[in-house]
Amino acid sequence: DDILSFEIDHDKKVAYVDINESSINFCENILYLNDYDFLKANPICNDSLKIYASDIYKTMENNLKLSQLFKDTAGVHCISIYGNNQLIIACEDVARHNALDKAIGHCILNDIPLDDKIIFVSGRLSFEMIKKAARVNVPIVVAKSATTSLVIETAQKLNITLVGFVRDKKMNIYTNSHRIL
Repeated sequence: DDILSFEIDHDKKVAYVDINESSINFCENILYLNDYDFLKANPICNDSLKIYASDIYKTMENNLKLSQLFKDTAGVHCISIYGNNQLIIACEDVARHNALDKAIGHCILNDIPLDDKIIFVSGRLSFEMIKKAARVNVPIVVAKSATTSLVIETAQKLNITLVGFVRDKKMNIYTNSHRIL
């Protein structure tokens, strides 16, 4: 009695469910079969955020200097989030995913919107990390190291500008270069 209709769109990998309004407070719900399908259906919309290439070099250099432990050991990852060329938060951890979770968590707990921010990563960016960035609508992600083809493909589909292998005055702009000036 709660479900009025149920339809699966196999091409989009989305299930549409009409719910009986008298039994539940909403009339339609969409169930995505997995995180990747959710992300593909919800690309980043902010195309107004831009960053100069020179600011990428300076900010990456600063990001690597933020962690004394990274400087001493190179055994931890430092993730920083910037807005308007200002540091919002920098977090470190031996696990890059944990460092990213700490930085994103700080912003969420402090009601700091991320749809106009840039994430800087001291190492390599993984598929799970680009998914996390997409979930909080971060339009630009910059990594010190190169990344995988899966991350590049995912960033392209999600309209995330992905920059990697930032060294000296060189970098690879993998996707959506319209945000780099």
